[in-house]
Amino acid sequence: MEEFLIKTLLAVKATDHRKIQEEIKSRLEEQGWQVKLEKKIWAEREGKIDVFAEKGGYSMGLEVDHCQIRHKSIRKLNYLKPNLAVFFMKAENINWPANRTRARQIRVNAVLIHAYKKKVER
Repeated sequence: MEEFLIKTLLAVKATDHRKIQEEIKSRLEEQGWQVKLEKKIWAEREGKIDVFAEKGGYSMGLEVDHCQIRHKSIRKLNYLKPNLAVFFMKAENINWPANRTRARQIRVNAVLIHAYKKKVER
């Protein structure tokens, strides 16, 4: 399941935050996933997860960020507890040292996808 999701996410061509969400939604719905954009959750305060998808008891939460994982994104995905948390970085230059440090705070199975270079980090 994770392999399929990662291949689907690496194929995203959009660069705008909202268009990335919509493209992911469209691609997953074609495969029978139930997808919500901007799903409201309460993680220390009310917030929204960029993309939340479910299929057959498997769930995936995705946050689109620019060049580094935000603490707020980590809190939201940890609270939501999906089977797979995805941090989708859209910038050309990624702050890898900061992301590796912040990744220690992630409490769920997670991957970081660098959309520009089509690279995946676990």
